[in-house]
Amino acid sequence: MSDHKKLLSNAYRLSMVNLALRMAALSELFLDHTEKETGEMLEQRVQTLYGLISRHFSGDPVLPADVIALRDENIADMVKLSALTDIFQNDEYVLNRIEYTFRDAEPVPDDQAFTDEIIGYFAGVPKESQNEAIIDVIEQLPFRMTKVRFLELLRDRLGVYKGSESSVFTDRLDMLTTAAGIHHEDALFPEIPADQLLSAPVFEVKTLPEFEALEDSLMRSGEQLDLRMDVCSSMEDVLNSFLCVLLTEADHAQEFDLRDHVTELVLKLSSSVVDPQPEGIRELYPDFEPLEGYPERFSTDLMGLLSREFDDDLLKQVSVLLSSSPFAPLCAREKSEELTNEEFRKLYGAFSEKILARLSSVNKLYGRAIMARMNAMVPPRFTSQEELENYIFSSLRGCTNTAEKAGVAELLHRIMKEG
Repeated sequence: MSDHKKLLSNAYRLSMVNLALRMAALSELFLDHTEKETGEMLEQRVQTLYGLISRHFSGDPVLPADVIALRDENIADMVKLSALTDIFQNDEYVLNRIEYTFRDAEPVPDDQAFTDEIIGYFAGVPKESQNEAIIDVIEQLPFRMTKVRFLELLRDRLGVYKGSESSVFTDRLDMLTTAAGIHHEDALFPEIPADQLLSAPVFEVKTLPEFEALEDSLMRSGEQLDLRMDVCSSMEDVLNSFLCVLLTEADHAQEFDLRDHVTELVLKLSSSVVDPQPEGIRELYPDFEPLEGYPERFSTDLMGLLSREFDDDLLKQVSVLLSSSPFAPLCAREKSEELTNEEFRKLYGAFSEKILARLSSVNKLYGRAIMARMNAMVPPRFTSQEELENYIFSSLRGCTNTAEKAGVAELLHRIMKEG
């Protein structure tokens, strides 16, 4: 059997088993929550997906294009949910600092001693993880800089993209724009009210009850957001497995003694969302025992083949669907033109205008939160430990708000402890 045929056959067997296992996980997720929690839109998408799966395994052919369209919808919503997650991270950053204004005075560590402690922490981090550890710390350090100076600094750091592909640079600007909390209303799920977000242009918290109410509201919205992220992610796993089955089953050449068993499981699971019966899925648990160990075995069979380079579009798509990046596009994007100095100035000019307007629309604390997150996404490049040490010390020394500094110290101690 050729490598091409063997790869497709193994991909089919793995995807069949994964489809049953991942459908079970998605079904349980929906049965454990109400439609209000998961959202009507996602409920309808799962109904559509399970309807397609039921049709196919009942003998009514389903076109891969229909599944790809549903996959694209799901990825688009995952992008929106990721944008919301960025907003919530900004809100959490702000809340962590507000909290200390309502506490009894906390001891503030000496700037130099605390800097030495952080540098000592970096020394104990494995070399391959040090950059990530530095970025985690930089994101939490007090941030003091004017809006105009920050945008100039960001422009200088982003200059490294000149000469690269334009699309790579625009992708980076999009990520920074999202991190700044710039979004359109249609990017938000309507069931999460805008007043539950701190990213409204102006907010003031003057009393402990106001802070606690805001914290509770944010926590509820965050839990709802996390659930919907889980739903989209679980749905993507099912979509990828089902699509891979459709793309590879015509080339199936190896014996697969679990095929009838998996088909029966998949049909039972398809009806579980259409006609929810929690006890029905529980009763299916023993039927999953024959699948134990097969995903690992089939993955091992594929490992050597998938490491090769193939020109075949079908094999490229199968590789994406079996990869650890479930939201990766099926088709590689064509290379864009080189980013020239003129194009850089034009793109960054439009970007900086949006960021400046955003920073000017929020209060100082929230603006600092936005700049701190963006700063961590395009971090300074340190050529020596001395440069890093001076950066940390200057950030700590520049903060005269003892409540904020105490909060930063606690957050950084937590990061260093969890390591």
